[in-house]
Amino acid sequence: MKMIAVTNERGNELAPTYPKRAKYLIKHGRAKANGDDAIILLTPPKSIDISKYETHFVEYLLEQKRTQNSIDNFMGEFDSFCAIQPNPEEIGKFAWRKGGVSGVKPTYSFLEAFADFCEARKDEHLELPLYGDAIRIHIRDHFEGEAWQAVTNFKNTMVFIPKDTQIDPQYLSGLTNEEYVKAFGDLQRLIYAFYKAIEIGSPFEWGWADWSRLTVYGTNHNRVIRTIHILSDSDLVGDKLVVEKKTFFAYDDNKPQVVGMAMLKRFSENGLTIEGMDDKKEKFSTISYPQNPHLIRVWSMYFQNRLSGCNECKQCKNDGCWKYWSQRHARILSYRFVEAVSKDIESLLSPSWTNAVENNAAFFAKTDSLPENLREIHYEMYKDACKVGIWVEPFYDMFSDSIVYAKGTWKSHKRLIFSDKGTITIRFEKLLKKYPDKKIEIDKLTSNTWQGDTISFQCTTLESAMFLWECFKLKCGVKSS
Repeated sequence: MKMIAVTNERGNELAPTYPKRAKYLIKHGRAKANGDDAIILLTPPKSIDISKYETHFVEYLLEQKRTQNSIDNFMGEFDSFCAIQPNPEEIGKFAWRKGGVSGVKPTYSFLEAFADFCEARKDEHLELPLYGDAIRIHIRDHFEGEAWQAVTNFKNTMVFIPKDTQIDPQYLSGLTNEEYVKAFGDLQRLIYAFYKAIEIGSPFEWGWADWSRLTVYGTNHNRVIRTIHILSDSDLVGDKLVVEKKTFFAYDDNKPQVVGMAMLKRFSENGLTIEGMDDKKEKFSTISYPQNPHLIRVWSMYFQNRLSGCNECKQCKNDGCWKYWSQRHARILSYRFVEAVSKDIESLLSPSWTNAVENNAAFFAKTDSLPENLREIHYEMYKDACKVGIWVEPFYDMFSDSIVYAKGTWKSHKRLIFSDKGTITIRFEKLLKKYPDKKIEIDKLTSNTWQGDTISFQCTTLESAMFLWECFKLKCGVKSS
């Protein structure tokens, strides 16, 4: 379906809309035509007195058969809304004033309900539907924009497998090294094509979460990789994945079912062959890739759970423990997790590490897409960390954009956080009082931001970063190697 381009009166591009919606907006005086395939959305009033609609809003909520608890929560948000009286351009600031998903979701729930109320009053007050449109535009633009940005980052940080990569024999699964490398590259190119299609279209068409399904992972949740990971938990029969539909749709990521179907539909439109998914009588569906059947085998094997090598509990034999398995490879499709260990990687291994090979793979997978100057800094820190017993976590939390270097136990440790954008953050605590000359030296090296005893430092040179690294080791009580 051809979409209608939308701009505001200042000429800024907004999210496109459907032809039927465009005609509706024009008919009700909320937009004007701009040629045959574009409209200009009329600017709502800078601010309106929301408080005068309080009684009407409560009546509307009662008509919608909202519970008393829901109405009380909405009216609490309404009071805050009235106190701030945000104009349409400041709705986003109001929505995120509490920060965090737990604070944001109730606010967006209220905004959605208030936008519905504004729509319902269109015949009485023209200013209300215009204001309601502004709320909806903010909601869509914010979450769609965040998702677009995340997808673009996924696409731009993909590092394709080199043709001369040597694969660890345990992952070949009957394929030759050449066949595996070709299939792995094809899988990467397929996923890359998915990302490009999302950029051209809309993440929502692929089942991306709006505010109502927002989780602690926000819009940075990679639904493409996550869905591929879920599908890998299916039987591999020949060169096809046989997917039990009941199991697939049982995952929270695929609820409601229309969300999971949206992703599968887009997969099938962009290269994969999916059969039986629309047939309600069928309990199973099959997925294949005729262009290179080996791709399905590589896909299935790559995303299987792997042993983490954890021995934290010493004699733990419970494979149900979350620490028993590692899924770091499932967060990023990188050949580093399947390549044979090279001498370069072996040189970084520390015998004191539980599963150094797997950790090395995660480290290189995370740093491969970084600029060369940041990779150089990470390599120097990582080699030294292996020697002095500082542990490194490339995926500190589920979708972190940082690598963490730490000393101590998991619950209580000293940390150096190195973000993908090149910022190092360290809390020095009492170190600077004991060594006041260190702060002077740090300030000489580069401009930085101090908040109490915590520094946020934008890396510019290897020299300045390694000076901070030495300070961090001093804080950890670690001698230089």
